[in-house]
Amino acid sequence: MNHWRERLQSDYLEHYSQINASIDGVSLTPKLSAELSLMFDHLLGQPMGQTVLDLGTGTGAVTAWLSKKPGIVATGVDSSVTQIEQAKKLFPDCSFKKADGLTYLLENPNQFDAIICNDVVEHLPTLEITLDFLSAAQHALKPGGWFFCRVPNAASLIGMHSLFADLTHYRLYSSNTLLQSLNLTGFIDVRVEPVRAASLSGKLRLVVEHALHSVLYAICGRRFEKHFTRNICAIGFSSKRHATQ
Repeated sequence: MNHWRERLQSDYLEHYSQINASIDGVSLTPKLSAELSLMFDHLLGQPMGQTVLDLGTGTGAVTAWLSKKPGIVATGVDSSVTQIEQAKKLFPDCSFKKADGLTYLLENPNQFDAIICNDVVEHLPTLEITLDFLSAAQHALKPGGWFFCRVPNAASLIGMHSLFADLTHYRLYSSNTLLQSLNLTGFIDVRVEPVRAASLSGKLRLVVEHALHSVLYAICGRRFEKHFTRNICAIGFSSKRHATQ
């Protein structure tokens, strides 16, 4: 790995804390818990004993939330030493591992009922590595497992700003290119998952955001795009084919 890229990854917490008002903003607050429930509860209604990987856990909030759910065994993985150290301080009872994401996936085939991958794929430096990463995630799932991915949205004005807010961001995705990537790497039944807000102000922001972007896109003759949130989320399911290959 290039020296500077390695430095950016290892010291990512310092940068992250600068662009967020407080590192406490990524602890498991009631607001964040409510947002995660809206995002994942309908997906986690499965049998007991689910193994869930929070890939790119950052400072561990999603792993901590998952660990509170009955019947879920959650593991948080991140390549940043400082992020993992902070996660262990914030949530000492949770399981965290420092590892390269692609390497970890390749070393754990057919292991997980679900993989949650928030704000990771945009950090992968080339298209080839990105597709290798997604393919490895598909094979790391148990048959029928699901992969949830969140990335900055190229169709959003605020999402486009994300590309230039962090030196480790390499690309943005539209709904079309995100679904194309998941389909290409072997996932089935792929779909965009709507971004949901837990608060009234958040719901109002989503309505206004969608209305303003819809008008702008209509004026520019690009009426086909329907997803304008800052981030775009998608889910894909593992086929059972790789279990018998």
